[in-house]
Amino acid sequence: MPSAIERSWINPKWHAEWWCPPYWSYPTPTEIEQKPGPGDAPYAESLGQHWVDDLAVECLAEVTGNQGELLLDLVRAGVHHQCRINLADGVARLTRIDTAGKPLEFLGDDDRAVASVTAQTSVKGPGSYRLRLSNCDHQVLLWVNGSAIAFDGPTTYDSDDLVTPVWSPADPGDLAPAGIGSHGAAVKLSSLRILRDKYYIAVQDDGHGGQADNNDYMNYIEIPGSTIRDESAAIQAILANPELWATTDLFGRDNRRYVQFHLQADQFLPMGDNSPQSFDGRFWRRGANGRFNDEDHQYVERDLLIGKALLIYWPHTWNRPIPFFPNFRKMGPIR
Repeated sequence: MPSAIERSWINPKWHAEWWCPPYWSYPTPTEIEQKPGPGDAPYAESLGQHWVDDLAVECLAEVTGNQGELLLDLVRAGVHHQCRINLADGVARLTRIDTAGKPLEFLGDDDRAVASVTAQTSVKGPGSYRLRLSNCDHQVLLWVNGSAIAFDGPTTYDSDDLVTPVWSPADPGDLAPAGIGSHGAAVKLSSLRILRDKYYIAVQDDGHGGQADNNDYMNYIEIPGSTIRDESAAIQAILANPELWATTDLFGRDNRRYVQFHLQADQFLPMGDNSPQSFDGRFWRRGANGRFNDEDHQYVERDLLIGKALLIYWPHTWNRPIPFFPNFRKMGPIR
């Protein structure tokens, strides 16, 4: 955990801008004191306040044998999206299994429905393989060594856009949304990562006719007389207790999960690249008396788009070797 001094600025939103000069930065994992056991619980304010159902899991698999099987698993609303790779022949198989253990189908654009799809991969016998399984936008994809694998059938599926996490005593479900395993295989797994898709909060009027403030990004549980810290703690309590998932209104359609903006031809809704801290088109209010109106000016007209982004010119590190030092390897044209 960060030291007492680090804690005072690791959440800069609680301080005035002058309290966080540019030469300060976030500590890397190697700079944080490591202790045995799980350690202290992180601050609730530093944790995610929104459940994200589009995920990816990746690892480095160092295989030393010719037999066995690797498994990559992603859970969305209780449904397991699994990829099994046979190390003897390199064949990968994708399946979907519902909360009752029954197979679900993949569905293609031509309405072709299949229970599973297969593909030939290079993950055959001894070797080092970088694997990634993703489940985003109702599509399951597998990458091997940075290349997407083509399967012999559809890997898309039909589902509601808004789903809720599922848990049961028999299956942790979304409480353990990603997994990697092996069966009968001589393999070492390392460099494990879980990645989430970028998401945007469905922001609505605060009811006062004013501009959105910082609290609007997180204030979506109504607790009379509460502060953002109270509501943050309430959200964390619900997310940490799966027995509440089926009864809470936290995942309701109208609870910051869904909002419509109506755009016509040559109108564009700008979205920030840092959703929780972006004052983008979701927050623009230009109606009468400043009140929100989803038919109002949440967009930019085409004739105001006077240039095109061509170059990534200022990516930087947080603090190594020098704070905010340019990352020249990531500079280049936008493709």
